[in-house]
Amino acid sequence: MSVSDTIDRSYTSAGLAEWLRDTKEISMIGELSSSTPGFPEELRTVPEEDPVFSSNMFYEPSADLHLCSYVVPSKCPENCCKLKNRTFLTTLNPILGTSKDKKKKPAVAQIYEYTKGRHEAQKQSPPQYTCKPKCYRWTTGGFAFILDLIRMNSAIIVSMNNNKKISMDEFGCELARSLTLPLIENRSRS
Repeated sequence: MSVSDTIDRSYTSAGLAEWLRDTKEISMIGELSSSTPGFPEELRTVPEEDPVFSSNMFYEPSADLHLCSYVVPSKCPENCCKLKNRTFLTTLNPILGTSKDKKKKPAVAQIYEYTKGRHEAQKQSPPQYTCKPKCYRWTTGGFAFILDLIRMNSAIIVSMNNNKKISMDEFGCELARSLTLPLIENRSRS
């Protein structure tokens, strides 16, 4: 499978993973919520003897699903539970290994957070300026949405390639300027 998708925590399930793999030939990776139907009971609570930043990999050969459990400190304000389990589900070939820092994050979690980060960047930085006109035709609004999405995705790609954060609005202005300036100059010569 050459196509892979990152699934949001709200939608990750074994059924979706199997359906994507079997019918669409798409591999997936996602974080499982403990409230998901079919979530393993033994992973709902973290035993006190489990060390922080430990991880386990589980494999279901009949379904070709890989489950990765990763123990992290809880951010619970009431301190009701000191540790929590982050569980990742994937149909990718098992990627074993952990990061070399003190957190010893499993490779599956690193891939999920890297690919999910692109989606989060889009959610967290809505454009201040949009190209949407004041028109009630749904096709015009849809086209404007696609243009805004293209601008946002290209800004994310440019910032990731240059390893620096850029302003979405400044990038949009510079993009519009670079696309229209040659036409304006050509028009003035004619």
